[in-house]
Amino acid sequence: MVSPLLLKGYGIGVISYVVPIYIVEIAPKNLRGGLATTNQLMIVIGASVSFLIGSVITWRQLALAGLVPCICLLIGLWFIPESPRWLYGNKRKNQKLDSWLLEAEV
Repeated sequence: MVSPLLLKGYGIGVISYVVPIYIVEIAPKNLRGGLATTNQLMIVIGASVSFLIGSVITWRQLALAGLVPCICLLIGLWFIPESPRWLYGNKRKNQKLDSWLLEAEV
C-alpha cells in the first residue's frame, strides 16, 4: 500500500508546479499578479493551519486529513477548462479561449 505521506507530498509537488503555470495561461493580464499572489498566500495559510492542527492531533491523523484536499482537487480536475496554450497545441483554434492565447503572446 502506498503511504499517505508519499501521496500527499507528490500532490503538493505537482500542484506547486502546475497551478502557477495554469494561472498565467488562463488569467487576463490585469489579474495575473493578484491571482499568483493569492496562490502563494493560500499555500502559506495552508501550511500554517496544518501546523496548528498538527499540534492537536497525531501525525498519522494529520497525514490522512491531508488526503481530503488532494482528493477534492483530483475530482475538480474534471471541471477546469483547458488552457489556451493546450487548445492551440491540439489544433482547436476555433475555441473561445483562442483570443486569450493571442493576448498572452503579446
